[in-house]
Amino acid sequence: MQVHVNGDSVENILAIGTALHRLVGEHAAREFKAFVVFRGAAPEGTLKKVEELELTSVGWAAIGADGKDAKGKSVPQLYGLSSDASVKNTVLVYDGPKHTVRSKFVNLTADDLGKLEAAVKGM
Repeated sequence: MQVHVNGDSVENILAIGTALHRLVGEHAAREFKAFVVFRGAAPEGTLKKVEELELTSVGWAAIGADGKDAKGKSVPQLYGLSSDASVKNTVLVYDGPKHTVRSKFVNLTADDLGKLEAAVKGM
């Protein structure tokens, strides 16, 4: 699973990260993995809170603010993500060796985490 963050609030990022941390533990036998990818730098204080909350089962990374990875490839294009400023996050739930996307959420909030959990359990 990947969560691409493009200007979301620290509170929402941490709520999603906490849910992912728990889901990774619950589905460890299925080798479930979760990553949060920031477009540009993480919002101030986010990674410090991640450490304090010990959300260690989630991978945390950043790509350039222009959406390009270290090799210059456009990550939003690779995954069909919107670059529109109104899109604060995009969550891709995928499985299998080809990473087939099973569910996609745009602007997921803490109030919608039940939908995310149901998508993971339904894989």
